[in-house]
Amino acid sequence: MNDIDKLLRTALSPAGYPSEELNNKIVKKVKESGTMKNSYKKMMIAAAIAMIILILPVSVYAAYRYLSPKEAANEMDDNKLGEAFDKEGKEVIKTVTDGIYKITYLGHVTGESISERTGSAWELHPNRIYVAVAIERADGAAIKMDDGHSIFVTPLIQGLNPWKYNIVTMNGGYMEKIIDGILYRITECDNVESFADRELYLAVSDTTFYSTEAFTYDEVSGLISENDSYQGTNVLFELELDPKGADKDKAAEYIEQLEKEWEAGAATGEASGENQESSSNKEENPRVQQEEFYDKENNLTIRIKDNDSSAWSAGGESSNNILSYSLEVEGEGVENLDFTLNKGQFCNYTEEYKLGEREYYGNTLSVPYKEQKERDYKYAIAIQAKYADYGYEDEYLKELGEKDLEQRDKIYYEVLNQEINSTIIGLAIKMEDGRVLHKEIKLKNLMAETERSIWIALNVN
Repeated sequence: MNDIDKLLRTALSPAGYPSEELNNKIVKKVKESGTMKNSYKKMMIAAAIAMIILILPVSVYAAYRYLSPKEAANEMDDNKLGEAFDKEGKEVIKTVTDGIYKITYLGHVTGESISERTGSAWELHPNRIYVAVAIERADGAAIKMDDGHSIFVTPLIQGLNPWKYNIVTMNGGYMEKIIDGILYRITECDNVESFADRELYLAVSDTTFYSTEAFTYDEVSGLISENDSYQGTNVLFELELDPKGADKDKAAEYIEQLEKEWEAGAATGEASGENQESSSNKEENPRVQQEEFYDKENNLTIRIKDNDSSAWSAGGESSNNILSYSLEVEGEGVENLDFTLNKGQFCNYTEEYKLGEREYYGNTLSVPYKEQKERDYKYAIAIQAKYADYGYEDEYLKELGEKDLEQRDKIYYEVLNQEINSTIIGLAIKMEDGRVLHKEIKLKNLMAETERSIWIALNVN
């Protein structure tokens, strides 16, 4: 690093730095004299920089500090999206520090076929929105891939229940990369510009999925806000989309289309056991999920969709749930797929929810790559949450059953919810060239406690 760069970084840190183009102009002006001594040149440059700091807005310095949305997309090998950010995108540059993170909303772009990434949902919803953010640790420490960070970034829409309408349900996903200790993430989902006559938000939280604890939803006004009592990162930016794009008819059509997709994948079957629970309002609970995870380095795509996990039972010593889902690994040179569980066990899938008719395979499952399509929708995991493991004695629960059924049933649900959220599927992808690629699939129940139902989303690391 030369003296000029050091001077720039010292003068402008930590708020940001002027652009490289601006630096070059200063140096060029000094060099044009051709007669200055080096020490005098440095003095003049320093004075010019000081003047720039006084004149230019803070946003200019902040912009210098981060990659632009175009640069971030290019770093993630999506040059097509980078070009779209450059030509059609809007740079925002807003920064909020909350909890252990500093979040900078870099910008966004909307359009059809503007990314090199594609998926099955793109056929039904080709018009997309891509939002770029930069995430840092507030203490200045570098973010690392293995530090266990959880970040959820999603557009939200006034008037639409946020646990139901977010990137998970709106055919979304993201790509990310850590550069110089800063996590750059580009989140994408169905374009929400038709809702631009409402309040639109960009929500960022230190959670794996949308959290009803981090944000609150006013069902009367439809407004979404940060929960001030949440101990962590929960930030809402204004999502600044073109109000000319608002279209009530398109918005209504989009909601109707999603509802039809959810109904088509709605769970059938009934829960069984001493205490049966299922959603009392199924039409409001989405059941279709299309999650696609792309490993560019190995050119592998992992698709998880149509999970059926709403039914659960409770009573006796435990609460129980059968997660049945469709999973597909797609790529060249794949030989075998080996699955492991940290808890629970794999079992077969049947058309009806009948525990007694299932076959159980333990906590490992091996599937030859060529046979995986024949097993479509036949992966299943039996999850058993024992109350004793979570500190609840049998006598205490029996007593609650006589005095406070609501509280007992709440415990039944909470224990199962915790068991689900701590269940991890390990996936070892054996390649024909002898390599073994390891993936981790985490489960998360997205349903609010008040719904007392199960809808599981999955995330691949």
